[in-house]
Amino acid sequence: MEQELKVSIRNQQDFDKLLAALAVQSTETQINTYLSNAHLQQNKIVARVRSCNNELKLHIKTDAHSENGYFITNTKSVPLTEKTVEEFIQNQKIGPEFNNLQVTIAMKTTRFNAEYKGLELECDKVEFNGLEFFEIECETLDAEKGKKTIEELLKEIGIQFEYATCSKLTRAQQMLKK
Repeated sequence: MEQELKVSIRNQQDFDKLLAALAVQSTETQINTYLSNAHLQQNKIVARVRSCNNELKLHIKTDAHSENGYFITNTKSVPLTEKTVEEFIQNQKIGPEFNNLQVTIAMKTTRFNAEYKGLELECDKVEFNGLEFFEIECETLDAEKGKKTIEELLKEIGIQFEYATCSKLTRAQQMLKK
């Protein structure tokens, strides 16, 4: 089970301010391609192929929900090779629930990793279809301590924020509908 705090940052200027206040330890670029079909949609299952650091992984996410700024999903991940992806797309041998998959959206995420007061922060700039949004993700077992620490940081540097109530995929889909 994946449990993380997700905090939405309103714009590029605030995101730049956040990065300037943190000691960014590393940066990575991810390409996240979301796949779906009628079965996955009906059962609220998300299938994502992530390309990052010359590695491919298939992530299957189920039972997503939000509780007090804490975003919770059951996640299974499987490493892929380009050959297995090609075979998967051509033959779709995984099972009938994965037949007729369509790409729903592809997003480029630039992730800035930083440590702040014992928390590992992932500061994301997400780009797709000419649109963008920004957020902080933080996996922590102590949600209240994590929230308090992040809130203190953002207030100290003067950034307005709100806790995310949905996944990156849902947020992107909502933005595309506007």
